[in-house]
Amino acid sequence: MSPAPDAAEFGQQLVLTQLHLQQTDVQLLARTSWLFASDSIP
Repeated sequence: MSPAPDAAEFGQQLVLTQLHLQQTDVQLLARTSWLFASDSIP
């Protein structure tokens, strides 16, 4: 087995993980700002 496919697969997993983390951050940020907005409404 050559190490090249493993490295490529690892890189792909890393990119997918980073994308997933970014999406989670955006969702968390949107949810937090929505909570703050609803809190500020009298």
